[in-house]
Amino acid sequence: MDSYLEINFANLFAHQARLRPSSLAIEDGETSLTYGELELATNRLAATLANMGFAKGQRAILFAGKNVASIVIIFGIVKAGGVYVPVDREIPGSRLQLIVGETGPTLFFEPYGGGATVPELPSGCMLVSRDIVSECIREGKAAGNAQEYPMPDVAIGPDDLCYIMYTSGSTGRPKGVPISHGNFGAFIDSIDYVFIMSDRSRCMNTLPFYFDGSIVDTFFPLYKGASLYITPALPMPGLLVNVLVQKHITHFTATPSVLTLLRQYLDNKGITLSDLEMIMSGAEVCDKKVIHFFLGMAPGMKVINGYGPTEATCDAVCGTISQPSDTLSGYFPIGYALKHVIARLRTESGRLTDEVGSKGELLLAGPQVFKGYLDRPEETARALEVIDGVSYYHTGDLCCVNAKGEIDFLGRVDDEVKLNGYRIHPNEVRQALLRMPGVKASEIVIASTGSEKLLCAAVILSREGDEETLKALPRQLGSVLPSYMIPRIFAEYRDLPMNPTMKTDRKKLQIEIEAKLTKANGSFFSMIQDEVGADK
Repeated sequence: MDSYLEINFANLFAHQARLRPSSLAIEDGETSLTYGELELATNRLAATLANMGFAKGQRAILFAGKNVASIVIIFGIVKAGGVYVPVDREIPGSRLQLIVGETGPTLFFEPYGGGATVPELPSGCMLVSRDIVSECIREGKAAGNAQEYPMPDVAIGPDDLCYIMYTSGSTGRPKGVPISHGNFGAFIDSIDYVFIMSDRSRCMNTLPFYFDGSIVDTFFPLYKGASLYITPALPMPGLLVNVLVQKHITHFTATPSVLTLLRQYLDNKGITLSDLEMIMSGAEVCDKKVIHFFLGMAPGMKVINGYGPTEATCDAVCGTISQPSDTLSGYFPIGYALKHVIARLRTESGRLTDEVGSKGELLLAGPQVFKGYLDRPEETARALEVIDGVSYYHTGDLCCVNAKGEIDFLGRVDDEVKLNGYRIHPNEVRQALLRMPGVKASEIVIASTGSEKLLCAAVILSREGDEETLKALPRQLGSVLPSYMIPRIFAEYRDLPMNPTMKTDRKKLQIEIEAKLTKANGSFFSMIQDEVGADK
């Protein structure tokens, strides 16, 4: 039997609870739990949920706050045989209702703290009070041994689902990505050969629990018996640096955007992070200067350049960077396929290959890869293709194989973008804009200011020069889109530029907006005078 089949989400840290029950597992600045206490608290919650009628395969939604309680909730759901569905606390009501309608939850967990509103729940869905969770945590800390609260006797197999995460959808609707215990176990077994840590490691969480990166950022350290510090939702560089220094952090995962913020904060401050051993980064390309900066933080320091879509559980391809590269002209390669991943490039001729020098769309297969979107057969048919008896996922990413056999990321085949670690389909933002009153046409581009990348909207308004309508768009979009999908820049056009094939010239839009950003401040400006050659 493949070793990964013995790993599932429910038993992820059970061996650590047996071997080192008094060792610190997780803390968030207010609450801390040892491995023994975490085992007891999650078992107690799982038993409570089972007594409420929550059964194997049923779904439960939680506002995934950055705290110990969220971890207890997640494991309580999974240990009861259920499927957890994490959502952002600031998710728009319409988007949340869509997720509730699609997943058909049996349970909905009352949020901790403010900033989140429980939606209208479907018939048969129970609201779980935060007091129930708090009581399970208190009982877990007070209990004497694990026998007091055994895990419910639920048979969990590799094909059973453990969670559903939602990503941006090309059709204008978010897509649910169901991940099984087998997918999860394959990833945990694969990454164990790359992100090297032990029960002596001290880890820092930076990613939200509704993001697939949390699997390596939060849950993998618990499998290894490491201690984990959960940081607040906002990645404030000063706070993160304080945690890195005071907690003697050895490992953490962060998007390149967060690493860039940390580098800017640390630059010329004389702060050393001598305990650091490894950083895992991914979800977007990272400036090599940022990687070089962190490689110089401690002797033997390594940066893992990870790549992987939600559909492949988490990282599917990884490259270990241990030395700066002065000869590298672009970005570091994303590396090699993980242990349980098959990575092939489909060339323009349609041939599948992994030969040196080949170029094409990256396709992924293996036990980490999901089996299809939740209730989206047409999207599933586009995403998955069976070739020679193997189901491959079309990533939509253009890659090549370099002389060392490493995979290099070149860009997107379609128009999906990654910004600040989030996958965004511009078409979803574009469609939302077109539903706004006063908007006749729109296009979405990514513009660079040199120091950061910005999501920008070019719009044609029904009434030219209507500043009130233009400035109302962020607030209106906030009712239908999550905050990371709301453009930072809104530029009014009279006509969007066209290319020779009569399609919107997105590259020209990007160039024009970037030029405007060098001369204009703020988030709203008119390009109309620029279109006729007289800068307003």
